[in-house]
Amino acid sequence: DAQLNFDVPYVTFSIEKMSNVWGAGNRGNIILSSKPPSYPQVKIRAKLGEKAHFTYIHSSLHSELIDPVNSYITPFSSSDSTMRTIYRQKYLSAHMLEFSPINGIDIAVGESNIYGNRSPELLFLIPTMFIKSSEHYTVDLDNNQMFASIDINMIPNYNFYASLFIEEFSTEEFLREDRERNQIAFTVGMQAYDLIYENTNFLFEYTRLNPWVYNHKFPDVTYQSHNYDLGHW
Repeated sequence: DAQLNFDVPYVTFSIEKMSNVWGAGNRGNIILSSKPPSYPQVKIRAKLGEKAHFTYIHSSLHSELIDPVNSYITPFSSSDSTMRTIYRQKYLSAHMLEFSPINGIDIAVGESNIYGNRSPELLFLIPTMFIKSSEHYTVDLDNNQMFASIDINMIPNYNFYASLFIEEFSTEEFLREDRERNQIAFTVGMQAYDLIYENTNFLFEYTRLNPWVYNHKFPDVTYQSHNYDLGHW
């Protein structure tokens, strides 16, 4: 992995090849995790006061999908040839707001979007762009997500946490029993430590992923890189 940072007051700009870990969880992170191979990206992290931060990333993912238009066969010798394989482009754009309303409670909310089979979209290079609204501009060709997490440390020796991940959310279809497009994942957990003896730990964590989470009808916009899910549990 590699990273190059440029710091100005309250803001850090990064060009890097790194993994991202977003969301609360001990056994995995359903939003973004270190499970897939690291990928190149630009990142902006801004301090919005003593208890709030904003993070934006635009990442280049590996689709593992061969582009049949741009791939070609080239002669290797007078009697042999080889295939020059070109893969379809694929990108992740995401932003997240983290804040602490009171001491001991940390909350994060954010959005992300997977798009591909084209050059980087200027729309998704705007860090504060409301990603869900981009569906109207892109004619719903992409795969967008919303997520949130909370981490509570208000009781000594106890930690409570939860994460929620919603993919391709539709207000029209959310409560329809005849549709199976509620691509929701969530994690809830509790950790207790040093209750009787020092260095003891008790962990309870439950994660559920509904069908089609991390997948999509268009294979070039699945929530994956190198065929690994970006989230992990």
